[in-house]
Amino acid sequence: MKFDGTNWISVGNTDLSDGEADWISLAISPTDSLPYVAYLDYANFNKATVMKFTGNNWANIGNKGFSAGYVSYLNLAFSPAGQPFVAFSDGNNTGKVTVMRFTGTNWMNYGTAGFSGYIAKNISFAFSPSGYSYVAFTDYDNYQLMTVMRYNGTKWVNVGPFGFSAGAVDFTSLAFSPSGEPYVAFNDEMNSYRTTVMKFN
Repeated sequence: MKFDGTNWISVGNTDLSDGEADWISLAISPTDSLPYVAYLDYANFNKATVMKFTGNNWANIGNKGFSAGYVSYLNLAFSPAGQPFVAFSDGNNTGKVTVMRFTGTNWMNYGTAGFSGYIAKNISFAFSPSGYSYVAFTDYDNYQLMTVMRYNGTKWVNVGPFGFSAGAVDFTSLAFSPSGEPYVAFNDEMNSYRTTVMKFN
């Protein structure tokens, strides 16, 4: 839905997915200003599907259920050039992080599929102002602490140490300052499950 200045109105049909959907992520394309939505698609084996509003209807971006296996913690983002990417916990790779990008025809892995050490949850995916892709997540390979990684053009590498938070984290959110500093906010077990914000210096 969108707010037209007075009311909230539906954008296209209100039942755009084939069936039930979960882990829904919405983003607006920087090139055409149209909304895209990614979700776990129950009608397509719990795999990832992405759709775009064309101005009249919702249309699939690539194949329905394009991921290799079921997905969770799905997060959709656009590169500065307007290319759609999705990050998710990959059931085909024991719940590790996988990132995929749309080439204009197909969805392809961006780097190695399942690149985190072990299960990853609470995935937040974003691009820096300079165009690097970053992913933040609860790292089950490191005591459910916070880990942030970025793609360096060849592979996914850690940003600072793995598992850098003081305690376990949940409900992760990653964002960048205009100058390119990455920030993370999360539910912080070590501080009575209150909000903590950290930045990389």
